[in-house]
Amino acid sequence: AFVTSSFHHIIQPLADHLGVEIVLANSLVYENGTTTGAFREPFMFGSEKKTRALILMQAEGILPRNCSFYSDSVHDLPLLEAVGKPVAVNPDPKLKQIAFERKWEILNFH
Repeated sequence: AFVTSSFHHIIQPLADHLGVEIVLANSLVYENGTTTGAFREPFMFGSEKKTRALILMQAEGILPRNCSFYSDSVHDLPLLEAVGKPVAVNPDPKLKQIAFERKWEILNFH
């Protein structure tokens, strides 16, 4: 599954290409085929992202300790802390420090 703060309409084509079956992402509100600029709730960010991911895991019968989550942002700390294998990818400075202190895997791509 993709659990992201990005927009659904951007992530879904990538998910389709990669064969990822579930996408939890932000969506925009549309009226008459045009976006209003407003976000459809829930807004996938911070602790809400964790909440939605845990609901998905429970529905699928998956234990969080058996999951990985990859992030570049300290704003994803709630979900990173909830899974068995947190991975910091090109992390922002604060997440990089936390990942280093907690001995989490850190991946850097240039």
